[in-house]
Amino acid sequence: MISIEPYMTGMVDLLRQAFGKDLLYVGLQGSYLRGEATEKSDIDVMVILEEVSLPLLERYRTVLQAAGNEELSCGFLCSRADMAHWNPQEIPGLLRGTRDYYGSLVDFVPPYTEYDLKLFLQTGLGNLYHEITHRYIHSSPECSLSALADLHKPVFFLLQSLLLYRNNTFPENRTALAKMLTGEDSAVWEMLCRCRTDGHGTADDLAYLLTWCEHTLQNL
Repeated sequence: MISIEPYMTGMVDLLRQAFGKDLLYVGLQGSYLRGEATEKSDIDVMVILEEVSLPLLERYRTVLQAAGNEELSCGFLCSRADMAHWNPQEIPGLLRGTRDYYGSLVDFVPPYTEYDLKLFLQTGLGNLYHEITHRYIHSSPECSLSALADLHKPVFFLLQSLLLYRNNTFPENRTALAKMLTGEDSAVWEMLCRCRTDGHGTADDLAYLLTWCEHTLQNL
């Protein structure tokens, strides 16, 4: 694992040298932000530039090389105009899932409403519902049960946003999430954590996840 604070300090310095006044924002996302990183974790750095072009992307690549651990770099880069026109459904989670290191992200994102957050949840739950049914129909039972371990991450983000939508709370990591969940949400999260540890689930687990998707969509 890397020491994230020195890494981010060095990253900001390198970006300022490379882009000067065209560097508008630098932030941190992902497992390093949540305090859940392992040796294999990506380093999720968000960067906003005045504009983006292929030559500037090449320059950004040299920054990542100079910063070290380039093979772990998996961040997000965009221009001021692109960020201003970003899908507002993604903004609630983006703001709460990013820590500012240079500039303030709220100054660059478009406005959003509670309805945008609802649409984000409907889309995410619909995609999850489709993935469950598609895998079960078009792959072997063993594959669909093994896939439960992979669904841990998307459900984590959905549960974060559900809590934000319902009571304006946003757990910063998995430990905080588990403490805030109740009822079916808590049960489905505990089940997926077990599947993640075991590497697979059971037919009952898969059925429960599908039922949770149905109930959550209907209750929205």
